[in-house]
Amino acid sequence: MKYDAAVIGGGPGGLSSALELSRKGFSAALIEKRTPGGIAINQGYFISKVLLDLARDDNTDNLEEIPGIINLRRETARTGWNIKLQEAGVAVYSGKAGLIDKNKIEVISRKEEKKEVISAERIILATGNRPVSPLDFPADPAKGIITYREIMAGNWLDTKKIVILGGDVEGCEFACLFQQLGSEVFLLEQENRLLPGCDSEIAGLLEEKLALKGIKIKTSSTIESFNCFKKEDKKNGNGSRLQLNCYNIDNGAFFEVETETLLLTGGAEAVLPPGAENLGLARTEEGFIEVDSSFSTSVENIYAVGDVIGGIASANAAIMEGKAAARSAVRENCKVDYQNLPYVFFTSPQVTGIGLREVDVDDNNSNISIKRAEFTENLRALTLGSGEGKIKLIISEKDNILLGAHAIGESAGELHALLTLVVREKISLKKIEDLPLAHPSLNELIKRALEK
Repeated sequence: MKYDAAVIGGGPGGLSSALELSRKGFSAALIEKRTPGGIAINQGYFISKVLLDLARDDNTDNLEEIPGIINLRRETARTGWNIKLQEAGVAVYSGKAGLIDKNKIEVISRKEEKKEVISAERIILATGNRPVSPLDFPADPAKGIITYREIMAGNWLDTKKIVILGGDVEGCEFACLFQQLGSEVFLLEQENRLLPGCDSEIAGLLEEKLALKGIKIKTSSTIESFNCFKKEDKKNGNGSRLQLNCYNIDNGAFFEVETETLLLTGGAEAVLPPGAENLGLARTEEGFIEVDSSFSTSVENIYAVGDVIGGIASANAAIMEGKAAARSAVRENCKVDYQNLPYVFFTSPQVTGIGLREVDVDDNNSNISIKRAEFTENLRALTLGSGEGKIKLIISEKDNILLGAHAIGESAGELHALLTLVVREKISLKKIEDLPLAHPSLNELIKRALEK
């Protein structure tokens, strides 16, 4: 079969590319070696959000039921994924894809083990990444050293003590999950604060909230080595315990932490389809595919998006990159505005934001002002049972627009849609003030901050 374009990888980036190609009137094929949804639906963020919701709603009394709940919700998500592609007229191939050359792909069917060659004028790689250890020693589930994949399978949820290495969004979300499951949680981050890429004030507030929940946090710290000891427990059976040899990066002081489980986050390597090495695709120092601002690779008519190119590891970014790559492939100019890419972290409390952070503001710029409002000033926040939280707006007084917005609080993620619209479309503050917002709603916090 011959197509205008073929996409390898059925995660958020690949789906976005295929759908955009179809919208533009181009024939498109999507090849996914797993089931629909790629890593995202089958082993990634979708399952983590299911687990977080179950834990938040106290639906984790019987941990043995969790894999069944995951499978049910995952199957529903897979069905929706397929429906989108079918409605768009995208041809879906289930199997392993290998690159023969820059215009031909060999697909080995998962079920029938038969080979088929498809041709495409353009190819978009959205093959993702796989977790690897960020330390000098690898993950080893037999010793209790794991990555997110073991948790996504519904395993290790009953651990009594867990150390999480990595204080970015993945580590913080897992810290909240295990705290809600009743585990003793120790969170290590090598930077001097949690969520290094987030607004520092908001990240500091999250650190305070996690500490109040009993999560032990150690920043500027990492793990040098470990010792694994077998333990005998007459009540719970035999197992192992880990003695982690850690050190503080700032002062060089060493300390030890004992745990049952060590969860490694933050380490990843690109997954390339067979044959990619033979095409001479340029790679970054970290091994990811190198692309330009249009997501073109060093090989003509081959593009790459999502986790396989490194950069921002988020579904938001992959979706926008997938759409941009598809437009580039059909010779339209399209780039991704990463600074104005919204984010929502499903921690407890939630964190959301978009645009300029306070650290990005020049101290000498008198045209920029920062306004804040507390969740205690909002009736909807109080109805949720917790008024603890804050919204922070970064404003251009010269242009009378919002350059950035960040928030933390219960259900703060509900704010992101309106904030995204306001920041990306440069809507004037006067128009925001005149918006007839529902009452009570968290969105009223935006107006409240502007009133100050």
